[in-house]
Amino acid sequence: MKVVLTRPDPDNDALSDALSTHGIACLVAPMLTIEATDVPGLGAALSEAQAILATSANGIRALASAAEGRDVPLIAVGDATAAAARQAGFAQVTSADGDSAALAVLAEAELDPKAGPLVHVAGSDVAGDLETILGAAGFDYRRIEVYDAVATTTLPSALSEALRGAAVDGVAFFSPRTAATFAALVREASLVDTLKSVTAYCLSDAVAAAVEAEPWQRVSIAPRPRIDVLIDQVIADQAAPTTAPAAAARRWRSWMTNAGISALVAVAVVSVLAISLTSNQGPEIPADLERRLQALDEQSAQLAATRESVAALDRRMADLDARIAAIESAVANPPPADGVDRGAIETLAEELAATRAALRGEIAKIEAAFGTALADAGNTVRRAAAAEATTQDAGLLLAVGQLRAASSSDQPFPAELAALGALGDGDREIAPLVAALAPLAATGVATAPALRSNFGVVAAAILRALDAPADAGWLSQAFAEVKSLVSVRRVGGDISGDDPEAVLARAEAQLARGDVAAAVALVDGLGLDDTVAPDWRAKARDRATVDSGLADLTEVALRRASGAAPRR
Repeated sequence: MKVVLTRPDPDNDALSDALSTHGIACLVAPMLTIEATDVPGLGAALSEAQAILATSANGIRALASAAEGRDVPLIAVGDATAAAARQAGFAQVTSADGDSAALAVLAEAELDPKAGPLVHVAGSDVAGDLETILGAAGFDYRRIEVYDAVATTTLPSALSEALRGAAVDGVAFFSPRTAATFAALVREASLVDTLKSVTAYCLSDAVAAAVEAEPWQRVSIAPRPRIDVLIDQVIADQAAPTTAPAAAARRWRSWMTNAGISALVAVAVVSVLAISLTSNQGPEIPADLERRLQALDEQSAQLAATRESVAALDRRMADLDARIAAIESAVANPPPADGVDRGAIETLAEELAATRAALRGEIAKIEAAFGTALADAGNTVRRAAAAEATTQDAGLLLAVGQLRAASSSDQPFPAELAALGALGDGDREIAPLVAALAPLAATGVATAPALRSNFGVVAAAILRALDAPADAGWLSQAFAEVKSLVSVRRVGGDISGDDPEAVLARAEAQLARGDVAAAVALVDGLGLDDTVAPDWRAKARDRATVDSGLADLTEVALRRASGAAPRR
């Protein structure tokens, strides 16, 4: 088996090594060349950033060569980009383990819109729409072009010869631009027909959309947008090759492309609605969004026309049934034979037989047309249903991110919860989670840092209560009071033991990590009565409730957006 690798160098080296260990030959044919660009003021921009967003290893390498700082937290789109960042020396690296939408959700969950700009280091050509998603969530998004990806202008001679000699079994594509460049060069070289025996291995639906028009043997898309997952698919085909028809694969890809476009429309629609909630003026619909909405309207019109065609076929079928019934009645009840020309009867019988044969042919044609129209109508209905489900999932993803941002402070968040509740109305997973947060939305809840800052006073009160319970004598209570004034409390998450001081030290360490629920569990495990630090404990439980609900909502939204769960 031979596979063409199209990524820019040096990204093909690791892929070639991984495939070679499984006996798969690789032909390296980069479709893009990476050229670092000079970015004046890059260091100043990074010094203001609360985090760096990276959507490719090329961006990491260009950034590392242009700037010295490695202390700013970095969120990478996937594990390969995260690995490149760690290799470049970045200390705080988190992987979204997905695509740009997953990166946006992680950024919304982990970062604060008020804490500073998000700097996206990227090339001149960017996939996804981080600016729209993060901007709608209130973040100051700034994209800095640290490199330029220059497209190859001629198909490499080694690749041309391999295609002509039918020596290529698959081509691996990792970005929409590399895929589009390959398709353009193959058409220019008049080698399109050579792809009929070749499989296109695509990292995502967006990548597949760039090459699905070509006559591939099939188009294979990674179930998750991860390089290792795509490589596993190539290796699996080496072990058990498949010959699925290319047409069926392209129909599936077409459906996925329509769903992807609908998801982008959903993001734009929800963003406009979010802006209108906080503005007295009506939202201004972007031209791009208006064009996409018009395309959906045209699809609806096409469905209506198909339904009318089916109705017309029904009417023609009914008319033919009536004509056949009349002819059969005439044959079954002929006129009296006296005075009738026998030759005329035979002629009439022949004409009747010819008419019946012609009618059968016409009926067969109508049935075939009816079947085609019915299949088209079914496909249109399924595409519309898929687009609606994808739109709802994209809106849910954005609404959860906005709720996270709003509830991260101690301010009320009823508007954001109401927006999420409207999307999840009647949903068996979403509705209960929204209902659990409703009592806390009007007042807001204390933040984890605020709870931690007050914990020293709370811990002292708890130790006093445990040393001298409320029903102890006055001497014991006085002794406990004096002891609290002179004792030194231990701190640190590594303190072992079940004594109150050790437990409180571990609770404080959990607060420092932002895990309020774990801290509350440790404090409650001390067996305190309701009179000990009641205000702090109530606030901590409320924050734990909100954190838990947000974690569950985020899990549901990500699962549905990635297609890991059945549609509702």
